[in-house]
Amino acid sequence: MIEKISVIIVTHNSQAFLKKSLASLACQAALPNEVIIVDSGSDDCAYLHKISDELKNLKIKIKCCDNVGFAKANNIGIKLLSKDSTRVIFLNPDCFLHHNFISILINIIKKKPGVGLITGKLEAYDLSIDCSTGVLDSTGIFQTHLGRWYDRGQGEIDYGQFDVSNGQIIPAACGALMVCQKNVIDEIIKKDNYFFNEDFFMYKEDIEISLRIQKSGRDILYFSELLAYHCRGWRKHRKLMPRWARLFSARNDLIIAFKFRQRAFLFACLKYLLVLIFDI
Repeated sequence: MIEKISVIIVTHNSQAFLKKSLASLACQAALPNEVIIVDSGSDDCAYLHKISDELKNLKIKIKCCDNVGFAKANNIGIKLLSKDSTRVIFLNPDCFLHHNFISILINIIKKKPGVGLITGKLEAYDLSIDCSTGVLDSTGIFQTHLGRWYDRGQGEIDYGQFDVSNGQIIPAACGALMVCQKNVIDEIIKKDNYFFNEDFFMYKEDIEISLRIQKSGRDILYFSELLAYHCRGWRKHRKLMPRWARLFSARNDLIIAFKFRQRAFLFACLKYLLVLIFDI
């Protein structure tokens, strides 16, 4: 079967990043069949059309809506997919793909066609000097015994310590870069009436969807040869996150613990109370 690769990007005041993200798609050795941009409440959407006009070799669809949140905006993007789409790359606007990413992805799919969700190696990217830092951002999301979720390798210099051959099953994929079979998306929607849980306005929606896909009997696989770069600025200093954002994150931890990982419920409760009462 010929793969028809679609890309969904949700934007919100993403002018600083989006052009480079789209340029990384436009220079792929194997181009995506379509790129769907869903803007969730940006101050001005005019820049989206300007960038789209500059990238003639990409088929871009743009949908602007109110600030509906990351999960709902991705669900809107799914509804805009072409009928012949077979694989969807969910990509953050501050994430840039290596120029061989889609070519390598297609080869992986040929070898492992039934994988539910795929992610790759994310390296931190410094936009001020326009290059990768060589420091890892994520090699998949893991969970400590107490229940804290974390991006494996984040902050470590990449010397290949998480390189694997033939992929590795992981607990969850980082939402900045997730690749899913369209028929898996359809199966999840048929079962749950949604793909992304819209109760998760932002944060931890990637963990929640990963756990639901696993519950359906599909694996989440990490492939180190799938390389991308991520400008995740606020993660350097958690206190730079506004309190409301940290409350969203802690609340979503509680929901995930209650639905999927009860052993983490005590940790999630403690985290939520610390943010709510002490603003930690």
